Amino acid sequence: MSHSIYRASHRSRTTTRTIGQLCTGGDWACAHGDLEALGDVAERLADYTKNPLQNKLEALSVLCHSDPERATARWMRLKNQIFRGDCLSS
Repeated sequence: MSHSIYRASHRSRTTTRTIGQLCTGGDWACAHGDLEALGDVAERLADYTKNPLQNKLEALSVLCHSDPERATARWMRLKNQIFRGDCLSS
């Protein structure tokens, strides 16, 4: 059993669904240029992660206010880390 599957099986289904919905919301925000919404998504996702990913999501929220292009690119990388299960809290 892969580590990601093992970790996912130990998180509640509600938590897993919420993380997925937030990631979908982040993608929607990027597609529509709504960086305020992306910042909100990043802050909410930070509550489900531990460091160093938590710090990166919090920094993304701040970056959304100053550099939309970099924030969008960073979102894609961080979302991939989330999907891999990197640094998710139990």
